[in-house]
Amino acid sequence: KAATDFKLVELRSLLASSGDEEFTMACRAVQLLDWQHRHQFCGTCGSAMESASSEHSMRCDPCNVSNYPRISPCVIVVVTRGDHCLLARQPNWPEGRFSTLAGFIEAGESAEQALHREVLEEVGVEITNIRYVGSQSWPYPGQLMLGFIADAVTDEIVVDGVTLTQSQDSPDKIRGTVGMVFQQFNLFPHLTVLENLTLGPRRVLGLSEDEAKARAMLHLERVQIPDQADKLPRQLSGGQQQRVAIARSLCMEPRIMLFDEPTSALDPEMIAEVLDVMTELATSGMTMIVVTHEMGFARRVADKMVFMDKGEIVEVGTAEDVFTAPKSDRFAAFIKQILNH
Repeated sequence: KAATDFKLVELRSLLASSGDEEFTMACRAVQLLDWQHRHQFCGTCGSAMESASSEHSMRCDPCNVSNYPRISPCVIVVVTRGDHCLLARQPNWPEGRFSTLAGFIEAGESAEQALHREVLEEVGVEITNIRYVGSQSWPYPGQLMLGFIADAVTDEIVVDGVTLTQSQDSPDKIRGTVGMVFQQFNLFPHLTVLENLTLGPRRVLGLSEDEAKARAMLHLERVQIPDQADKLPRQLSGGQQQRVAIARSLCMEPRIMLFDEPTSALDPEMIAEVLDVMTELATSGMTMIVVTHEMGFARRVADKMVFMDKGEIVEVGTAEDVFTAPKSDRFAAFIKQILNH
């Protein structure tokens, strides 16, 4: 055919528009061309390599060595639980866009091991009952995609009796029972301490002004700063501002409180006053999930500890067990480094 009869297209676009035979041929051609391009010279002596006429290989005559095409196997899996299929999404993807889970097989791994690792890293779910479905020469040079189906082991996420689902009602119900304390306080700078504490109860819970003020003063007493009620946040120390943030969360009467590094923005002498308030909350029965590097506080207060490194769970156990007999070398090294300083 004349050159004008052909059109240049991306290989991926052929998935839906060509037959299996044409797509396989195109994938093979792209992979061989890319492989030849990457093996023009010998990695040992630097001499130009020649393409063999009788087989797919590139040969270096001075070294008497032939290189053959290699593939990088990948895995893709559909994870199911009953009649439901688990799909994941990137934070920056548009609303409603989801995908299955996939990744490369790393050195020394079996396909099954790669599946367990990829799914756990991507969405924190354990899988079982892995079944092989099929494979295809994926539209990237040098890759082979192996497809699987697996069952999810992890149960539902249930917060105070409410199961977390994609329904909008589910997150809203959970938010109403959970309080949050941030690293940087996040107080309204133009409102007084008292106004910061009464805003949520009045707007969300429907309390009267007198009821909201009474509740606010009760919790300011609890965090030991009732005398700061009429001040603006900028007139307080960092420790005082964080205690206001804790009191603000308590004013919504949460069943659970989340703390995101609550002492990281504080000077050393102010850390103790915040930790004392959190210790009092823990001993009073408040359920708390705390992200912290304050190991002494964690050991003293925590019922259960989870040590994470690079986004992965490394160690789980009671505070006493984790600190006295760590199971992972990574946490043992971390504790040793902390104690030595």
